[in-house]
Amino acid sequence: MSANFPIYPAHTAVLSMDCQSGIVSVYLKDDKDAFLGRISSVLNHARVVGMRVIHVQVGFRPGLPEVGSRNVLFGAIKSSAQHQKLFEGPLGAIPPAIARKESEIVVTSIASAHSPERTSP
Repeated sequence: MSANFPIYPAHTAVLSMDCQSGIVSVYLKDDKDAFLGRISSVLNHARVVGMRVIHVQVGFRPGLPEVGSRNVLFGAIKSSAQHQKLFEGPLGAIPPAIARKESEIVVTSIASAHSPERTSP
């Protein structure tokens, strides 16, 4: 049985998360423009029907002091100057095709000591 859940645009937000140029380039080598086009289409539709659009991007302070030593993913970034560049300058920015519009919010999510950590058994 499927349930119908109404969407009330005035009370609904669409989150565009972790879509910085550097992150997108890591995961999408060939279809980057198609991917950004699909995201742009979703965000534009949300705007047209009156939904709030919120952009969430990953960010770190210099030296990544917020990354715990047991955090496998962010620990690898912390130990690599090359990987840190994915979160800086133009690579750390949201691509123009899906960038914030005048009234939209951009939130920078900084990994904390409470980020999910994986430990070996």
